[in-house]
Amino acid sequence: MTDAFTLWSLFKDSTTLQAVLGSLIGFLVMHLFQQRRTAVPNMPMDERLMPGYRGGLSAATMPSDLPFSPEMLKRATDFANLLSRRRSCRQFSERPVDPEVVRLLVTAAGSSPSGAHTEPWTYVCVTNELMKRRIREIVEEEEEINYARRMSAEWKADLAKLRTSWEKPYLTEAPVIVVLMRQVHGWRSGREEKRQHYYSEISVSISAGLFLAAVQNVGLCTLTSTPMNAGPALRRLLGRPPNEKVHLLLLRLATRPTMPRCLI
Repeated sequence: MTDAFTLWSLFKDSTTLQAVLGSLIGFLVMHLFQQRRTAVPNMPMDERLMPGYRGGLSAATMPSDLPFSPEMLKRATDFANLLSRRRSCRQFSERPVDPEVVRLLVTAAGSSPSGAHTEPWTYVCVTNELMKRRIREIVEEEEEINYARRMSAEWKADLAKLRTSWEKPYLTEAPVIVVLMRQVHGWRSGREEKRQHYYSEISVSISAGLFLAAVQNVGLCTLTSTPMNAGPALRRLLGRPPNEKVHLLLLRLATRPTMPRCLI
């Protein structure tokens, strides 16, 4: 017992012995980690980071030294560069957009998180020329009033550098208009009981952000528009139920603008 006590006292007072033991423990932990990592070489790296997740990244395209790897930094850099080239544009190509591309863009936006997973959004895609013309009429009618009476002088001054007005010709020029509706509440039991939607405005806004990123990823461009006071008329035109409100108009085209970032 005395020898054991003496050995413990020596270890406690010796920083060298403590350092050696710390190094041995660190080596053992790293050895065990390396064995575990090499035991699943064919497993997608996102699966190793998040068990149960089945994403689009494969072991062939992901490095083996996550979570901190050159490949991760490269992906982050590439994505940041991609989004830094995003522009809001009011000049639209008339070339049509593949409906399957539109569907996949909305699918990507639908992966957004939402309060209590209620997914309180509806994406309405409009390509019909008569419908687009009617949308433009509704928006311009309200925008003319907005510019004349509702908008403050400061607001109009901030918009002056963009050379915008109440006229919205791009609403009929764009090949697709996507109207993003926010569901104020949902329904239970076949529309017999209301289902509460939590943080619906925040949830729908996050979904819109994913939509914009997805559009940029395929090489298209967008203009987000918030038509003040035009929402109720647009909802009726599109035949949407009373529990939905217009959140944004999202427009797309097939060419990239060349204007500098500061002018968008």
